[in-house]
Amino acid sequence: MKVLVRSLTVGLFATVFAVALSVPVYAQTCDQETKTPIYQKYLDNYAGNIEQRQMAVDAANEYIKLCATSEIDKEIIDYLKSAIPALEDGIKTEKEQMAKQKLIDAETERFNRFSKAFAAKNFDELFAAAEDYLKSAPVARNNYLDMRILMAATGGDLAASNPPIKKYDDLTLKYAQDAISRINAGEESGSKKWGGYDNKDNTLGWLNYAIGYIKYYDQDKKDEAIAYYYKATQYESGTKAHWPLYATIGSWYKSKMATLGRDRVAIDITTEGENQKANIDKALSILAMEKGYAERAIDAYARAFSIAKTKQGIPEAAKASLFDNLKQLFNFRYSSEQDADKRSEANINSYVAGISTNSLPNPTSAVQPVIEKIQTEEPADKATDGTEGASSGQVNGTQRTRTVTTATTKKAGNF
Repeated sequence: MKVLVRSLTVGLFATVFAVALSVPVYAQTCDQETKTPIYQKYLDNYAGNIEQRQMAVDAANEYIKLCATSEIDKEIIDYLKSAIPALEDGIKTEKEQMAKQKLIDAETERFNRFSKAFAAKNFDELFAAAEDYLKSAPVARNNYLDMRILMAATGGDLAASNPPIKKYDDLTLKYAQDAISRINAGEESGSKKWGGYDNKDNTLGWLNYAIGYIKYYDQDKKDEAIAYYYKATQYESGTKAHWPLYATIGSWYKSKMATLGRDRVAIDITTEGENQKANIDKALSILAMEKGYAERAIDAYARAFSIAKTKQGIPEAAKASLFDNLKQLFNFRYSSEQDADKRSEANINSYVAGISTNSLPNPTSAVQPVIEKIQTEEPADKATDGTEGASSGQVNGTQRTRTVTTATTKKAGNF
């Protein structure tokens, strides 16, 4: 009997315990003691800073959930429901403004780094600061194009300094080419100062010149460089009156003449035989191209001398060198006896005086050979001067005539 009672007691206790565990814990009720501090938390924080306003939003949502079915709280709940969106919008806007300000502060710090390096002429730091600034996609985009222009100008000046500083050439080319692309795509200078060049045309002229200078003198990419030099002359820019630009173009033409001259003088035109006529014709053909390049070089050097001779501060030695180049080129181009007057200094000066009325030929365009008619005193097959035939032609509609011997190509020399 005692066993049975004990079993029943234990079983009853277990049942009661199980029921007790299964009874839910009732949520807080919307009584005055519970809801008052929640609402007070809202009142204390809704007009505060961003963290306090978020506390007010949380308190308002808690109050609405707690008293959702309370009729006596309906007015307060309706108020809270209308207040929450404005609070949340304000919090969102302020967070966005704070994030933007953080970016601006960081950008200002990077720009100050750049400015300090520029003032100190610390070029290693300057180029590093520019890279750091530009890769961050600046908020103040008025600096975006202008800084690229300024860095291209700085690198170009360093490359042309004495002695030249070439370590920044690659970055300079990148900035210059990027700036040109952006300008051609319609991007404007945010500061309206164009990196110190004042206007778009002047900027494009000098950017193209900087690229051309580095490619020509530092990278030995002369054929690429000369196209940028020509572009630099096509804008209303200070580059149009920069005499070294034209002197470089003239020097490039002379290098082409020198290559042709080496090829020409290597041809055997003195050994008689079945190949002599062909060799003479080949040499004369090369000579015609040399003289075509000579005409282009004369044009370029005449422009350089025309500008330099009237500029203040240009060393007299530089002016003399330009004129000496002109004399050599005129002597080569007009080497025949009947062209003696064209080789005179008076004629050279006259040519220089009128050069500005002509357009600069595009160096990348094909150079036309100067084809001069060969006159012989006897029939071609019996020429006493050693030639084996005659050639004739026109350049720009003008027939050119001269007497040529087998020595003509040798006389021209290797320019």
